[in-house]
Amino acid sequence: MGQWMRQYGTTIKGTKAGDIKPQYWGATTRRGNHLFVHVTRGNVPSVTLPLKCKVQSATNFATGEKVTCEKTASGYVLTLPEHTTLPDLVIDLVTK
Repeated sequence: MGQWMRQYGTTIKGTKAGDIKPQYWGATTRRGNHLFVHVTRGNVPSVTLPLKCKVQSATNFATGEKVTCEKTASGYVLTLPEHTTLPDLVIDLVTK
């Protein structure tokens, strides 16, 4: 747990509940203009977020790699990386 907190602690410490209530795939937390998407379930190829805010960027918190984020009529669809060790997938959305 200590190692996880050193790497991901800023995605939960000092945050508030995210814009999306907990879902089957995980949960979200928010700090300022950062919405952290915590994916805790495997075999989920994508996550749809019915957000009212605008997403400016989406990155894998651990690696800094860009995550595909597409605006649709349902909200924003994040295409999740194929090779992810759960529960360590946190996506950082910068919102406006």
